[in-house]
Amino acid sequence: MRKKWAFLVGISDYDHRGFNRLSFANEHISDFEDLLRSSGDFEEKSIITLKSDDPPDKRPNRTHIINQFDKLLKKIDHKNTLFIYFVCHGGFFGDKNYIFPLNANKDDDDILIDTSLSIEWFTRRIKKYDSKSWKVYFFIDACREQLTKSSFGKKLEVGILDDKVNITTFKNLDKNHLPLGINFFFACCEGEKSWHFKKENRMQSIFSYALIKGLREKINKPPIYLGELITSVKDEVENIVSDGTFPIQRPHDPIPDGERDVILLGHRYEDELMARLFNPEFQEKLHLILNEYDNSIEKLIAINVLDRNGKLVWSKTRISEESVKKRIDTIIKSIVRPIIKTSKKQSFFSETILAESYRIINRVVEPELIFLTVCYAMTKIDPILENASIAGKYITQAFNGLSIAPKFPKAASEFDDAPVERVIQEREGELYTGKKSEGKTIFISYSFLDTDYFQISKIVRRLELYPKIKEVIFWEVDSKQNIIEFMEGALRKSDTFVLFCSKNSSKSEAVKGEWQSSYQMLKKNLIKLIPVYENEDDIPRLLWSMLNVRYTKDDFDGFIQKLYEEILR
Repeated sequence: MRKKWAFLVGISDYDHRGFNRLSFANEHISDFEDLLRSSGDFEEKSIITLKSDDPPDKRPNRTHIINQFDKLLKKIDHKNTLFIYFVCHGGFFGDKNYIFPLNANKDDDDILIDTSLSIEWFTRRIKKYDSKSWKVYFFIDACREQLTKSSFGKKLEVGILDDKVNITTFKNLDKNHLPLGINFFFACCEGEKSWHFKKENRMQSIFSYALIKGLREKINKPPIYLGELITSVKDEVENIVSDGTFPIQRPHDPIPDGERDVILLGHRYEDELMARLFNPEFQEKLHLILNEYDNSIEKLIAINVLDRNGKLVWSKTRISEESVKKRIDTIIKSIVRPIIKTSKKQSFFSETILAESYRIINRVVEPELIFLTVCYAMTKIDPILENASIAGKYITQAFNGLSIAPKFPKAASEFDDAPVERVIQEREGELYTGKKSEGKTIFISYSFLDTDYFQISKIVRRLELYPKIKEVIFWEVDSKQNIIEFMEGALRKSDTFVLFCSKNSSKSEAVKGEWQSSYQMLKKNLIKLIPVYENEDDIPRLLWSMLNVRYTKDDFDGFIQKLYEEILR
């Protein structure tokens, strides 16, 4: 069981008169404890708090801190997590960080060191136990001023160090020397102070205020990741000190990159999430989606589930060949995982990722999980995307416990002449009964892959502003209508067919079927056909003689005006 423990120490009032009062320390410890408990990750007796306003036998003097810490370490088991949080005075002697207990003596440096506790002491105590599987997180809100000459023989002044120097001089706690599994987040860099300010009608430490604020904002949206919390705290501290009121203060986190992606709080949420993923009912629904997709226009090869770091946690491949499974797994590791890790805040990446002979054509992002659907890299990308959208919707519904009955379009693999022949008969003969309404109806044909580049939605909105244009028709990716039925209905009522020519459209069977059908109608003077292009080589050869309009992305208004004039010509 991944049990969590916490050791929290706050010292507002010191025994020695040489220490300033830290009125906020005890309150910050109480706030931090409340947040840990509200996460649901901690048992009743798994949090130890020592505050200077506790009864005398529980106050955080040096002896009591040592005894209580050792007592707690004996309880920690395999793969447990330990949080350690100090809000107190502190300093930097030589190359070691110290926190000052309640009874620290400030009469001279030697006595102060003897009555203090180094952070290194805590790490040594942890390593005396079987702690290799533990996760330990120190949050140290204390000053790190140099109180004696450093091991480099130079006194370090507040604010003069850059980050590189801070890390390299911090010998025993830099990234190259950190004990495995033990992570530190300091309120400031070596040579700096941890400052306080008045906020919300009380004095608060800037660092602890930012830390508690970050936790409070994320606690109801679990899980909380260490790296995200650190970024949040650093940004908040920078915002507070940047107004010039305070000297420099930069929270310091000598934490290896691999540790930043771990879950700090919210493991129960993660456990519940994985339980839903491996629920037999949900597994059955994923199999249903695979089978339904298998009978549709394009066959779905696999559904893969990844965590937010791109790690594959579940996979179902329709094809039993081991080589296929291995290739898909390689694609995810080499291509998808790096994309997810570089854009994990949104978990967004290109809708279509080509690799070897496969397409990853859909991703459903659930909290902390990403569902990927994989197809063969066929040329018929439009029906693939159509089915992927349906698959994505039903995966989402199934994961959220809803009943599903996915229906994928059973469209023909090629466009036949029957729909266009019916339209021509209607427009020419007795079946064509209605007179054209006043205003033009435009049918726009394009590849889904060009939707954003050609700004299709924007073009539709702009054209429909013209009084002489009645309607602009275009296929939308989330449409539930069969694409053949859509094309037949659109051609039946359109005056003008606008074809957006590109490398993508030339490979699209859907677009090819649409423009070839409209060309048949053009030969009988039943429709006007206007190719729109950026590169002339993308225009189908059969349409080279057509009047056309060049797409100018840098002069969008000019392009719209030319297209409108060509429609009315």
